[in-house]
Amino acid sequence: MIEDDKIASPQDRYQMYVYANNFENINTTMLLYPKHFKHNEELRRELMLGENYKKVELLMRSVDLDFDGGYEEFIDEIKKRVGNI
Repeated sequence: MIEDDKIASPQDRYQMYVYANNFENINTTMLLYPKHFKHNEELRRELMLGENYKKVELLMRSVDLDFDGGYEEFIDEIKKRVGNI
């Protein structure tokens, strides 16, 4: 199993926390990685950032980018795959 601190750097986690706290009603953020990240392991992790009323959930997910179609088809396929996450 991959350790959470080996996936999202402290800088990435801080950035996602700041993003969420600078927009109204945002309490969940997501970091999306290509599926080949870290030995083809499917990435599906959650972390809580911050404390009390400033808590932000950070989702870490992988998406399979393997696709043989054209550019427009590729973008449509990625949108579908991200939508399923």
